[in-house]
Amino acid sequence: MDTLGFNVNQKMKLGDDGSNILREPNNQIPIWWGGNSPNSGKKTRTELLEARKKERMPDISFDLDGDGFVGGRDYVISKLYDKDGDGKLNADERKAADEAVRNVSKQSVTKK
Repeated sequence: MDTLGFNVNQKMKLGDDGSNILREPNNQIPIWWGGNSPNSGKKTRTELLEARKKERMPDISFDLDGDGFVGGRDYVISKLYDKDGDGKLNADERKAADEAVRNVSKQSVTKK
């Protein structure tokens, strides 16, 4: 320690010795880390955000009540019955989800 209490034997920070991690052959940053990867096909941030928003939109097959809009109830029930996880309801999954909705509706009517 010096007279001010600082550690004299302190190690240097990375890069202070003039080395560059990117110049070393074994430490290459993958291409897909870059902003415009050749596989993404997105040129701007706006295009990227639009693509992400589109991916989050549920498929219209999740609309169980037929109102043209996938509401919260439709989405939750459809996700439960989407067995293959492809984001769409096929005929068998749709039939099971419709049956579940009808059974819940009948139970709520008979309880009143």
